[in-house]
Amino acid sequence: MNITRTNKGKTIDMSFESVSEILDYISDMPESNYSRGYNKPSFCPFTWEESNRLFREGWPDGVKDVAFQADRINDLIDEASGYGIEHDVTGDYIDIGSYLEGVPECFGKMVTAEGPKDEVEIIVSATVSSAVDESTVFHRGAAIASLIDQLRRTHFVKLSFVVKVTGIMGSDITTYFHVNMQNEYSRDLIAFMAANAAYLRRIWFSIAEKVLGESSCEGYGRVSNILPAPGVIYFEGLTENKGWETLDEATTNVQAILDGITRGTD
Repeated sequence: MNITRTNKGKTIDMSFESVSEILDYISDMPESNYSRGYNKPSFCPFTWEESNRLFREGWPDGVKDVAFQADRINDLIDEASGYGIEHDVTGDYIDIGSYLEGVPECFGKMVTAEGPKDEVEIIVSATVSSAVDESTVFHRGAAIASLIDQLRRTHFVKLSFVVKVTGIMGSDITTYFHVNMQNEYSRDLIAFMAANAAYLRRIWFSIAEKVLGESSCEGYGRVSNILPAPGVIYFEGLTENKGWETLDEATTNVQAILDGITRGTD
């Protein structure tokens, strides 16, 4: 964990390297704090304790839904791109549809030409306006999981999640979580961070309260975006229901990103 304060302490940059670092940082959160005590199921359906547990242990119901949609996106892209898929009792990923139907050969394996892998970096903003529908967040989360599935077949993937807000109690906060793709990557983690409101509205709210020394942060700031380095695939923070409202839109967006990477390596 690293915390840097500049601009007379009003600009705060934070970075975490693991789930345990984040949970350790907020472990002493008082029960009286807003992030821990509010009860608004429409805003976040999980309690603070449930959010911590799902972050640590996984989100089984959500990951099943995200994986199902991600596999649908993958199938559409694979069909269009000409990739071959073999199904067996072991493989690269679980085909959720086959699994739920009880088919033993429910694992899929990509058949691609072997060769050297390039590195690609993905940064996902987990900053979401309260005006954005849960279905939009969900479809984008499934698309992100699908994109990672696709790129891990041909690239070394670096993955980070970022929350950036401005005007939170007079401060600006940028918080990075760098996912260890070797030891900590899982669809459970991606589903929770990309498609579950609890990461932002419970976990990150607690981070903000602690770093600012506040029990409540009065609106928790405005959605802001980083300026990514050239070549980085960046998913901006969500401020409206646009571009990810349906599975078709999500599939189109993922295919466009993949096409851009292919053109860049031709």
